[in-house]
Amino acid sequence: MCGIAGFSLSTDSQVQRTLAAQALLAGIAERGADAVGYAHRSPDGEVEITKLRGGASALLDELSLPPSACAALIHVRDFTKGHPEIEGNNHPVRHGAVVGIHNGIVENDDALLARYRIARAEPQMTVDSEAIFALMEIRRHDPRALAELRGAMAAAWLDARDGETLFLARGRLRHSGSAARPTGSTSPPRDVLWRSPPPLCGPRSTSPRCARGASSTSSRDASCASAAFVRIAAIARRARSRRSVRRARQSRASSAWQRSRRSHPRQASSVPSGNTATSSSRRRSRTRNWNAVHAPRGTSRSR
Repeated sequence: MCGIAGFSLSTDSQVQRTLAAQALLAGIAERGADAVGYAHRSPDGEVEITKLRGGASALLDELSLPPSACAALIHVRDFTKGHPEIEGNNHPVRHGAVVGIHNGIVENDDALLARYRIARAEPQMTVDSEAIFALMEIRRHDPRALAELRGAMAAAWLDARDGETLFLARGRLRHSGSAARPTGSTSPPRDVLWRSPPPLCGPRSTSPRCARGASSTSSRDASCASAAFVRIAAIARRARSRRSVRRARQSRASSAWQRSRRSHPRQASSVPSGNTATSSSRRRSRTRNWNAVHAPRGTSRSR
């Protein structure tokens, strides 16, 4: 599943925005490697989005937020629907004035979009998460709209029309007819940093977890968390480097084998010469034995 994280801070908060975002991104780095992205909202309400293909390491060192950013959404993607080659499928997803991130699966996204006659934000988009934010835009974040979704979700979104609120919702996998329920929203002056739990938490780790609440301890806790998260990200980068080296070696070995096949087209398999000689001697021995048994009468059976 994907990983989601974010924060909502008051304008006078002492939390370093870039450091907090890097710490949160490092904390969810292992939850997805297909795409990574983040969105942040400035005090004037404008929401800006940055997306990249690849894992968290592709963006960790380049992530930068202005000191005036009051809210941010961070996402690493392990895609299920909507190929990451199409940028619109990657998170954060923008539909109209709503920008959001989602972890989970929406099973009836196409049916909902058709029911409300909602067009995709981009013609090539097929990601199921867009249905959540399209409904939130036209229904003005009505909690009853979430009851129309079927699947599993942990989602967060911002609305350019509401410059003070960060919306959160979650729900477990349910049967047809029931869906996610809102868990609330937060707006300044309360300071909140939250992220998905680590993957080792099991199949119920789709819900976001509030990291810190009180503004008096947010700066210290974010700094302590960032040190641990950056170490996790360094370990993940080393692991990815080792995997890249291993894949490169396998690719070179495969290329060498194919070249040998082209240079020896008649050779079905690479059998050592000793085995070939042994097989030939066995065939000659079987031929001599057959001739000795079935030789015509009046002829010598031994030569």
